Amino acid sequence: GSDVCSSDLHVRGVTVSSNGTLVGGLMGQFNGSTNEAIRNSYATGSVTGSDNVGGLIGVFGPASAGVSPMLFNSYATGAVALSSGATGTHLGAVGGAIRGALSALFFDSSTTGQSDSNATAKTTAQMQGTAASGNLQSTDLGTAFRLVTGDYPLLCKYGAPANCPSDSDLVSGQLN
Repeated sequence: GSDVCSSDLHVRGVTVSSNGTLVGGLMGQFNGSTNEAIRNSYATGSVTGSDNVGGLIGVFGPASAGVSPMLFNSYATGAVALSSGATGTHLGAVGGAIRGALSALFFDSSTTGQSDSNATAKTTAQMQGTAASGNLQSTDLGTAFRLVTGDYPLLCKYGAPANCPSDSDLVSGQLN
């Protein structure tokens, strides 16, 4: 198989609500295989579902043994909750099973309202503005994200922050 890397993905401010399972702010499930990855991604909207609910992804990785996709340099900030009457798993970044490698994965514990042992919890103050530089260690802040006063790091349209000197060069709230 060939290597696949989906990068610079985001969903900003979109509410995802379902009575079903496998619900995430970016996607419900990623079934990538070895050498496939998601990097430089984030989701900021609220997420609700009945099981395997995550601020970023509901379930990460396929059911196949020995397959190890990667998820790195990503974060989630929206509220994560279960549907009324549901008792399933819901976590800050990845809601359910993880079958793959995770690195530099963060979530805002203040806004998600959840914990997640597979990702690093940070407060809103730690994830926004210039504070993000020292708190979101190992992310591509210098190559894919730009720090923004009063906001979470935003992706640049053209890669490096040097290539997005103005706000118009940032990836907007639209799906780009």
